[in-house]
Amino acid sequence: MVKAVGFRNVLVHEYVDVQDAIVLDRLSDHKDLMNFAREIAAWLGAQESPRSGLN
Repeated sequence: MVKAVGFRNVLVHEYVDVQDAIVLDRLSDHKDLMNFAREIAAWLGAQESPRSGLN
């Protein structure tokens, strides 16, 4: 996620210097996003508690 945050900062704060090739390269690499989604899913799974007696 560090790369995604850094990329966001470049887009937001230095948008004049952004090169299209770099943007397209970052958008085609979903590893950071997939790792983030896995971490969130694991965290959410750990937060669930059994709901006994609720039918």
